[in-house]
Amino acid sequence: MTLQYLMKYFTLQLMKAFIEYQKTDVKFFPFSPKTNTRCFAIICGMKSQSKNKWFFFIILGILFRISLPAAEKTLLYREKAGDSIIYHYYTISSTEDGWIYNLKKKENNRTVTIVFILDSSLSTIKWTYDNPDKNIKFQGIRENGIIRFSGNEQNKSVEKTFEVGALPWKQIFSIDMELFALSGEKEMEFWAVGAEGPGAKKIAKFSAKYQDRETVSVNGKSVEAIHIQCSLTGLKSMLWKGDYWFRVSDGLFVLYKGGRGPGTSDSITELIEENNE
Repeated sequence: MTLQYLMKYFTLQLMKAFIEYQKTDVKFFPFSPKTNTRCFAIICGMKSQSKNKWFFFIILGILFRISLPAAEKTLLYREKAGDSIIYHYYTISSTEDGWIYNLKKKENNRTVTIVFILDSSLSTIKWTYDNPDKNIKFQGIRENGIIRFSGNEQNKSVEKTFEVGALPWKQIFSIDMELFALSGEKEMEFWAVGAEGPGAKKIAKFSAKYQDRETVSVNGKSVEAIHIQCSLTGLKSMLWKGDYWFRVSDGLFVLYKGGRGPGTSDSITELIEENNE
């Protein structure tokens, strides 16, 4: 248990003691539906001795963020494209400033390992890609408004720099749009870098647009979901579109229909298992 955790714990206990002393009513509201780290607000009703009226004040959880013990979450998705089946195994863990998403994509005896380090808004700040079967190993790091891309492909060194400005980098391109799906916003633009296929070693700008709230079938079960459609921006939007669905209850990505990328065949990816450890 760290000193920081102890300080937050004792701060909470002191505030509880103070409120009990004042004989106030207290309610705690967890703001974040997504994380192990929860922000709280305390709404207290204090009775005025002079006017016999109730006054209310809000002490925001900005005063203290209570970091609960980190837990891992595992997700399993099945991707089907023709006769091909790829399983996506995610292990998700929280950090002090965001998230680590460890993905293993398995098809027959081949495994691609991808690691995404995300900030608290689920935007990528670092990414590594390892496909030993094709002798490909890439990484990308965001520093201010630049993504530095480097690695090796077929024993040839690769180094590139992409200027991205203030737009977010959404390299996972599915799970990392969950907060947008829940936000109520109608459109978001973001960047993503290609690792293989027609967009390999290139960066492209994409647009995500809210479509509707729908009931969809996910692994044989009906799920209330938010429909988001993604495409390349501008005239390139004619080259590729993909449809994503996110569970209404918590924003979790549950279903995808569309190509694996520009110029690829259609596929369906759906959530088939989830566990909290």
